[in-house]
Amino acid sequence: GDPDNRRFMQWSGLSSDQMWLRARVGALGRLRQEHPALRRGKRASLSATDDTFVYSMSDGSETLYVAINRGDVEQTATGLPGGALSDLLNLESVSGPAVRLPARSTRVLKAP
Repeated sequence: GDPDNRRFMQWSGLSSDQMWLRARVGALGRLRQEHPALRRGKRASLSATDDTFVYSMSDGSETLYVAINRGDVEQTATGLPGGALSDLLNLESVSGPAVRLPARSTRVLKAP
């Protein structure tokens, strides 16, 4: 009857899904460390649907855009600036003001 949160942390023998999750959390942590706007910036909501949420984080010297799709199918996220955007999380280039988001995915975008 002991709750699952009392189990010891698993440090080795991770499944491929667990390894992907650990790498993803690490990448998000590095982005947060490298971009003060993600830590101390002001958040502004740009668009939202049942499955997508787009917001900006700005600290005065830099603005980053976060687009999230929690749905099980690909969605289009809107409300982004037009033109070229760099996806810092997935290391891709996309174009705004609307971007495609694969199912259950996130993009952290920066205009050049």
